[in-house]
Amino acid sequence: MFAKKVVGLFVVFMIVALLASPVLALIGTTQFDKSEYNAGGTGKASITVQNDATRMIRINDIMIRFDWMDSRFYYKNVETVYLDVGDKKNIGTVSFSVDEDVDEGRHSYEVGIEYEENYPILGWIEKTAWSSGGYISITHVGSLSISSTPSRVSVYVDGSYKGVTPITISNIEVGTHSIKLTKSGYYDETTTASVLLNKVAYVSETLEEKTGSIAISSSPSGASVYLDGSYKGVAPLTISDVSIGSHTVKVTKSGYEDYSESVYVSAGSTEYVSASLTRKPTPTPTPRVNAAAMATATPAASPTATQPGFEAIFTIAGILSVAYLMMRRKI
Repeated sequence: MFAKKVVGLFVVFMIVALLASPVLALIGTTQFDKSEYNAGGTGKASITVQNDATRMIRINDIMIRFDWMDSRFYYKNVETVYLDVGDKKNIGTVSFSVDEDVDEGRHSYEVGIEYEENYPILGWIEKTAWSSGGYISITHVGSLSISSTPSRVSVYVDGSYKGVTPITISNIEVGTHSIKLTKSGYYDETTTASVLLNKVAYVSETLEEKTGSIAISSSPSGASVYLDGSYKGVAPLTISDVSIGSHTVKVTKSGYEDYSESVYVSAGSTEYVSASLTRKPTPTPTPRVNAAAMATATPAASPTATQPGFEAIFTIAGILSVAYLMMRRKI
């Protein structure tokens, strides 16, 4: 009788020990989809398990929890995965989110599995195991949306080039940032913007165009002045707010040849154009004909000229005619 009790107690002890002993399952790899996560953001963790136990296990769920979660955790139910002793396999991916009030910096995490272990006599017994995973980085970021007049202005945030306007820049750390806008032919514009967690800060700036002046005189004065084909007035004249770069000045006056000159305008400077106009040559007048006088004046008729050969023939014919008549009378 005593022996039976001893055996019974030993069996109970062995069952309790077996059930109490955790599986020696190593969480081999936890691969995150990002290097760091924003507070209020989401992520994914791919979990690999290696079975270092002495018996086969079958896994039903994978889990992950972070140090800000207390007793909560994220899990994914997976199609039952069998792992024999020494086997290693990727079990699946768990999706998670980061609370907005999580502090910026490094945070620890653990990964776990809900599994069944195959015991002799008892069969498959459900268990849960957790393993320390390491750390992830949490950031506090927002976005900047920057536009400008004119467009395609170069954008620098805290001295780093980001692109041209219009542009939206993500993953900007929460706080105040310096923004510089630059474009050739315009004065630089510098401003600041405050970025809030998971919010978009909007910045819109108008750049002032760099300009100069052109002072134009003419000889003689009073000539019309055109700048790049647009009429501006009469000389002497000063044209202000001329954009930086090359421009064409044209000076015209009736009776004079046109004057044209290319001028390069620099920021804040005045360029001078002195147009000395050349008078056009005076055309020679064409004599006018009095049509009425030509109509009344009739030129005298010219005698018809007789060819010298015909006069000799006529003379000889006359002499012969007279000689013939005299001979007839004698007969």
